[in-house]
Amino acid sequence: MTGAHSQDREVELVDVASMPPAASLPERRDVDQADGVRCVRAEGRDDQFEDVGFPADHVHHRAEVAMKALVYHGPGKKAWEEVPDAAIQEPADVVVRVDTTTICGTDLHILQGDVAAVTDGRILGHEAVGTVTEVGDAVTGFQAGDRVLVPAITKCGRCAYCQRDMPSHCQTVGGIGWIFGHLIDGTQAETVRVPYADTSLYAVPDSVTNEQAIFLADSLPTGYEVGVLAGQVRPGDTVAVVGAGAVGVIRWKCRSSSP
Repeated sequence: MTGAHSQDREVELVDVASMPPAASLPERRDVDQADGVRCVRAEGRDDQFEDVGFPADHVHHRAEVAMKALVYHGPGKKAWEEVPDAAIQEPADVVVRVDTTTICGTDLHILQGDVAAVTDGRILGHEAVGTVTEVGDAVTGFQAGDRVLVPAITKCGRCAYCQRDMPSHCQTVGGIGWIFGHLIDGTQAETVRVPYADTSLYAVPDSVTNEQAIFLADSLPTGYEVGVLAGQVRPGDTVAVVGAGAVGVIRWKCRSSSP
């Protein structure tokens, strides 16, 4: 684990592959729901919202305050630099102070230039645990001070795919639920803007630590759903886990949780 300081606050950067199993994480039903938690921050550029259904002429501005973030500048180029702070842009948004974040293998592909949709200037990251600091006028499920999980998937909760429990294909945010650090700015920053907060954020119980909760943002649901559920693994089965990255390790740790 490493820390990055800006002014008087610390943002944790957690390597999930090196962390111990989170035995006290919520039951499977909570893991399933954790497919779309809060996350996203705006960099102050109107055009970025057109990609995900937020017309540029509807963006609301406020005074910008500088924060630190990890910014992509093309293949092999990244920088920890000062950028405008996250801000409410739409009534369904919240702003979250990022307390714990992590990296994903997808971030490595982005840095290699393999994801063309990620453009120069994009803040990376799509996983976080943090604290709500601001809420939009239309948000009813969260308030300032709430501790929340920010998973990789954002969902409107209303489109045909969301209604079929397939938020990864949410049509409202562009047909792909993974928008943080991809189509809009992500979580490897001090604050992040979260669209559709009521349907994308999840409250984190006091009994669950940040390090435990961060697993639910991406790696644990991926390992469990793809490795256990899609693989139809049952108690007593002998399986081979190919690849010992974060998701592979989690799949192995989920072996005793098979339905």
